[in-house]
Amino acid sequence: MYNPDRKDNLLDIYTAPDSKATLFYVHGGGYVLDDKSNREDYLYRFVSEGYNVVNVNYELSPDMRYPGGLEQVNNALAYVFDNADEYGIDPNKIFLSGDSAGGHATAQLSALLTNPDYASEFDFKPANINNDMKPLGYIAVGALFDPATGDDTGFFLTDWLFGACFRSYFDVVNIEDSSDVSQASMYENINKDFPPTFSSDGNFGSFTSQAIEFNKRLVDMGVEAELLLFDRSESTLIHVFELNVEDHFANQVHQAQLSFMENRIG
Repeated sequence: MYNPDRKDNLLDIYTAPDSKATLFYVHGGGYVLDDKSNREDYLYRFVSEGYNVVNVNYELSPDMRYPGGLEQVNNALAYVFDNADEYGIDPNKIFLSGDSAGGHATAQLSALLTNPDYASEFDFKPANINNDMKPLGYIAVGALFDPATGDDTGFFLTDWLFGACFRSYFDVVNIEDSSDVSQASMYENINKDFPPTFSSDGNFGSFTSQAIEFNKRLVDMGVEAELLLFDRSESTLIHVFELNVEDHFANQVHQAQLSFMENRIG
């Protein structure tokens, strides 16, 4: 338990012998549902490739509102730093990653760790305040980058579901007019020091257009960024298809993620 004062502030640490680096991972679910246990099959593959994995749970909305998601994953990372020696983790070799809302939380965390101006907007200190650690990279899995347009996926059912989730998390009726939602947008709150990034997404009912826009903004800033998408002519790939370890296209994404990580650790 990384914070006994909050509900569900638990994390699992899977260690690999002679680990290359550590993947710090946060599950999605619109900030209102899901659990770290549902990512185990997806994450075990990284362990088999020589990476430690930190698999994070956090208190969900409506018990927790914005910026509680960010604060909790920041606390979880601080716990990892404080206990790195015990688990054989090198705090200078950590990748941040997550799917959907978890991808948003770890994108925000990446900005918090690399953009002091952004960090100054919050009432809590970034996890690297005492060690100046910077992530080796950020890996987005069907990640949300702009909550204000999170209900615009092109498919009415996911639009309705995502909209309801984000209104709950931000505790607003109209997410387009919220200052908190603007603060949570990754479009305007990154800088040239944002970590190297690998993004993937589906092509139906997901945040595909956001992945394209976020990747473009990173490239325009001079940040090393890769984006892997598949055309609908190849296959219809739903939101977070990457988590399906039996899927051919998901396995292509996994291999690309591993290549990205290998290139970062030299």
